[in-house]
Amino acid sequence: HVTTAEAVDPDHPAHEWVVDRMQLVRRLIVAALQKSIDAGKVPRHVDVNVVANLLIAISEGLENQWLLEPNIDLVGSFDAFIDMLVRQLTTRTPAR
Repeated sequence: HVTTAEAVDPDHPAHEWVVDRMQLVRRLIVAALQKSIDAGKVPRHVDVNVVANLLIAISEGLENQWLLEPNIDLVGSFDAFIDMLVRQLTTRTPAR
C-alpha cells in the first residue's frame, strides 16, 4: 500500500509495476464477471467495469483499515460486501 501510494508519481521507479498490477487485477475481475454474465448468473446490464472498480476499492480500503487497526475483521467485512454484491447483482432489474 505504501508503494502504491508513493508510485502514483510517474517518475517513481515502481510506477509502471503498480499501474500494470492494477490493470491486471481489473482485467481478471472483469473477465470473471463477464464469464458470469455469459453463464447467465449475472444480468447482462451489469457494468463489469464499475463492479471491478468497487471490488478493488473495497478490498484495498479494507486492507488499509486493517493495516492501521489489525483487529478489524478484514475477511468478514469483505465477505459481507460480496454477499451484498451478489444479492444486488442477481436480483436487480435494469434501470428504465
